[in-house]
Amino acid sequence: MPCNVYRSEDGHIQVIACSRGSQVKRCKCGRKATIACDHKLTGSKLGKTCDEPLCDRCSTPAGKNIDLCPVHARMAQKDSAQP
Repeated sequence: MPCNVYRSEDGHIQVIACSRGSQVKRCKCGRKATIACDHKLTGSKLGKTCDEPLCDRCSTPAGKNIDLCPVHARMAQKDSAQP
């Protein structure tokens, strides 16, 4: 558990604040996530996006500022292949 020690101007300890730290989002592969899936959802989640945390390696660019998770990238590829 990380702790920060805050001291007064004369060096005496004023406050010690401890926390569990910030949660680092991880991609399913285990790497640190830097982006999220932008696939638009349907049905009861209409208007929302998938938001699956993704690393740069696992994301698939699908347009300007649009990245897809592997599942939605495969779905998009299938949809574009249909006549």
